[in-house]
Amino acid sequence: KEHSTAMIFASHVEEYEVFGLFKNTNFRQVLIDSVPLFLVGLYSIWDMITKRFLIALQARSVMVQSKETGQSEIRALWLGDTRLDTLVGDHFVLGVLACVGLAIWSIGFVLALYCTIRRYRRDLMEDVPMRRYGFFYKGLEPKYWMWELVVK
Repeated sequence: KEHSTAMIFASHVEEYEVFGLFKNTNFRQVLIDSVPLFLVGLYSIWDMITKRFLIALQARSVMVQSKETGQSEIRALWLGDTRLDTLVGDHFVLGVLACVGLAIWSIGFVLALYCTIRRYRRDLMEDVPMRRYGFFYKGLEPKYWMWELVVK
């Protein structure tokens, strides 16, 4: 049994002749074989980028005396520059970009990855899904394949 497992592994490795990553040097094939590299790379910077978007929206409510009326009022000031009100004036564009970034990057990327892997949920141990998406579920029980994306 060990011999047959080693033979299967060896034949699988021989398929990817260029650095063990690519089947050949054809540009289209290199792009297809690079999918796991792109996904793992994007996933590894996901939290850092998400934190940046959240920092762009981080505000604190502060009691400020109005220059016009002299009365105290509560204002939400952006912590990146406390001269700016949150999502008003100069901070509006930054706030909108941060909200769009959170929707597309922080939620959209994980949701797209989840839906893509979910399509293969019955065949997760097959060669193609394992090679492309195995980083996200290898080592987990098959019924908990989504743990890395949803729970963690």
